Amino acid sequence: MGRLESQLEPQGDPLADLARQLRRLREADGRRAYRQLAKSANFAPSTLARAANGRSLPSWELTAAYVRACGSDPEQVRPWWVRAATRLGRNAGPFDPPEDVSAVCQLPADLPDFTGRASLVQQLCDALSGVTVISGLGGVGKTSLAVHVAHRVRAAFPGGQLYADLRGTDVSPTVPGEILAGFLRALGSREAAGLGSVAEQAAAYRSASFDRRMLVLLDNAHDASQIRP
Repeated sequence: MGRLESQLEPQGDPLADLARQLRRLREADGRRAYRQLAKSANFAPSTLARAANGRSLPSWELTAAYVRACGSDPEQVRPWWVRAATRLGRNAGPFDPPEDVSAVCQLPADLPDFTGRASLVQQLCDALSGVTVISGLGGVGKTSLAVHVAHRVRAAFPGGQLYADLRGTDVSPTVPGEILAGFLRALGSREAAGLGSVAEQAAAYRSASFDRRMLVLLDNAHDASQIRP
């Protein structure tokens, strides 16, 4: 079982300190290859390697999975992760229920018996640093897949998670202004939600979401024009 030194002092850069602890745990576990850790961590080897490279803060979910795969208790690393998250301005308390509007979560419930597609789920989790599109025939489980992935990566988006069903296959799909108004209300901008034009609402939405690391899940889109604003 990998262990950390009990009285190890931070050396200046919290992110580098965290990465150092993760590498130390892997070394203490016999320098297991990342592909070996991946089998029990349920993350891709490349994702585990990035978690310990010190260039960006891994989510707590990824950090905890990495530590468990090394045969250790994630609580050993929690202080290091919290210190790095605090220095980077990230929410350092993903373990407690959100108490303010900045932590709004509109995601539908995850499927408790979601199975299969493990490789695809991991690819999507790794890709969620920009716009990601899931396409396919109706009824193949795109929504269930998207919601499951969104729950997997929630800790990486402490600014909140927004969700909207655009009803793209209905006779009357949801219009962008309706979606924007709902998002603005969720973000605490109730006055902005009543603005007249979609352009004004879109500008208010950009202001309300500025500097927040957020996940926005738009389900059942009809076409690009429906989601562009």
